[in-house]
Amino acid sequence: MRPRDSRGHTLLEVAIVGLLLVAVAAFLLYRTAGPGTKTRPGAGLRTPIVAAKDAACRANLRTVRQAVEAYRASDPDGAAPASLDVLALPAETTRCAEGNEPYIYDAAQAEVRCPHPGHETF
Repeated sequence: MRPRDSRGHTLLEVAIVGLLLVAVAAFLLYRTAGPGTKTRPGAGLRTPIVAAKDAACRANLRTVRQAVEAYRASDPDGAAPASLDVLALPAETTRCAEGNEPYIYDAAQAEVRCPHPGHETF
């Protein structure tokens, strides 16, 4: 075999590598920036900011639920607090991090849930 002349790459090789780089960059941009703020399952990828706000909402709910359980444990009758205001938690803890809606509290069941669409299962 004859050694190939080492004068560089052909235009076709450079174009293919450039196209692959553009495709990878577009995929990574879509993966990190996402198609917007779609958070519903099957509606597209979530942006990192939306995912972080979802995680903050879950953490807030966990904190509020633990505070309700601590209140019930310290109450002589084991009664739940009448409202979330009794717990004296910071205001941002009792609201959804994504939609800023106040959490819904059912004193009869001692349950706290988020009213924001997509957070029903939190």
